[in-house]
Amino acid sequence: MWPSLREFLQIPVELTGKNIRIAIIDSEFPNHPDISTNERRTSHLVRKTSAPETPAEIFTEEAAPWAGSWHALYAAAAAGGSGAESGGQYTGVAPDADLFLVKGYPGEPGCDGETAQIRALEWIGSNWRKYEIRGVLSSLRSGIVSGIYPWQTDPRRILCEQLASQGLLVIAASGNRPDETSGISEAAAPSVLCTGGVVIPPDGDPNRAVMFQGNRGTTYEGKWIPEILAPAENVVLPRTNEEEINDRNGGGLRDIAPLYDRTKGTSFAGPALLGAAACLWQAHQGWTAEEMKSALIHSSLKKPEWSDLRAGLVSVSGAVAGTKPTTARGSERSPYQNWSMWKRKSVEQRLGCLARVNTDDVKDVILSFIGDDLQERATGAIGGYTSNPVAHVRAASLCALAGAPRSLVRSDYIFRALRDTSPIARMGGVYLLSYRSDLWSQCGESLQDLFDDSNLDVRIGSLDLARRMAFPEFAKRVSGGLEQDALNDRVANYGNRIEALQAITGKRLPFRLQSARGQTSDAHAVRVAKVDLARRWVNWLNENWDL
Repeated sequence: MWPSLREFLQIPVELTGKNIRIAIIDSEFPNHPDISTNERRTSHLVRKTSAPETPAEIFTEEAAPWAGSWHALYAAAAAGGSGAESGGQYTGVAPDADLFLVKGYPGEPGCDGETAQIRALEWIGSNWRKYEIRGVLSSLRSGIVSGIYPWQTDPRRILCEQLASQGLLVIAASGNRPDETSGISEAAAPSVLCTGGVVIPPDGDPNRAVMFQGNRGTTYEGKWIPEILAPAENVVLPRTNEEEINDRNGGGLRDIAPLYDRTKGTSFAGPALLGAAACLWQAHQGWTAEEMKSALIHSSLKKPEWSDLRAGLVSVSGAVAGTKPTTARGSERSPYQNWSMWKRKSVEQRLGCLARVNTDDVKDVILSFIGDDLQERATGAIGGYTSNPVAHVRAASLCALAGAPRSLVRSDYIFRALRDTSPIARMGGVYLLSYRSDLWSQCGESLQDLFDDSNLDVRIGSLDLARRMAFPEFAKRVSGGLEQDALNDRVANYGNRIEALQAITGKRLPFRLQSARGQTSDAHAVRVAKVDLARRWVNWLNENWDL
């Protein structure tokens, strides 16, 4: 029998998250007994987040079968599952914590995933003090593509920074694709505690755990992803229904309790970390979110085998035994406070500051213009910084120019950026070009050079833009890297190449995965299938496409 999350993390028996309130943003939460209200805790459901005044309802148990999302159930159960369906054997990390289950994925008419997640974060911002919520988990695939863009380019990162600045602990998973810095939008926000993962071994010994495959890299702001690790594979969580799990696992798994599933993904490392924070807050209720974040990171268990992730496994007992944490920020302004300070100044004041402040402040002033509708004077002033000696300044100016009138943005800004020596500046060029469809024809040839860029994030960003542009002449360069991406397990790059080819050609080739029924697909079988698909794409293009 595989260990529970609490057993693997060796959490002290007396720390269960009692009287601590935490929130999980996900999709449709089933009324499963593991995550509903019981005699030891109260669970709440927020059904609609488009109105900040929407109340949190008491979430009660319903009889099986349970309708809803398996992902939402898993996330909530990893953080605070009671283990009711297993007789208490497979609890989440904080089984007595009060849960606030916030529907943040699509569901309402005309509401896409990005909008739904933004609404959920806004609901948290309006209500976390009212309900005394200490921490929130928010993790959704990024629509911004890259973790090396400034956080000001992404509305979700802005909201996360605002929440963290107010005193809430915000946690996000890193994502599961190791060839990109951050596949999860929120993870790249500077103040969000981002978690990667480890694989739970059959004997449950943390010292024998190996690292999980997830995302890694350095953001525009210099934050390393991930900052901490939690269980991300062989995580045992309750099922929604027998048929769904049997179908996903080719006949079911026979090494765990019959009503539970063994799964993987940093989607479940994130809530496990949130549950660990709840347990630690039970012991140190006076700790601030910043102190909690510091304590979790600095007390984590480090192993040489996890050196590629540069992070340690969360340790509640280690944090409890340690001294009161100190925060690096101290009296300094938070990233959100600093950005807001510049944002509140008039355009004229900000432009006047550009000529007088040091390099760091120049960057911050320019970042405050991202998302603004720039006028002629601001466009000219910011455009001059696209050739600044500092790469972060160049990248910031390119991102800010996305808000300038088309007639005022010079094409040489983009040409120069796409050939820049710095990956963050090249990504700035991709970002600006994505807003300038009138220059796509002029810049298409230069963009192709980035499809095989030395920086994998730049590749991903340029391939995503290639999908949107769908130029026929892109097909050869896009398909040329498919097989190498497959052989080197570059999941994000491979996926973006396939999506670009589909958009360019209007053609879809089937993915032929050979696996025996009753067994989950192993990595080798997936790699073989990807190589096969890559070769079939090249053959199809040679026979049917003018290359």
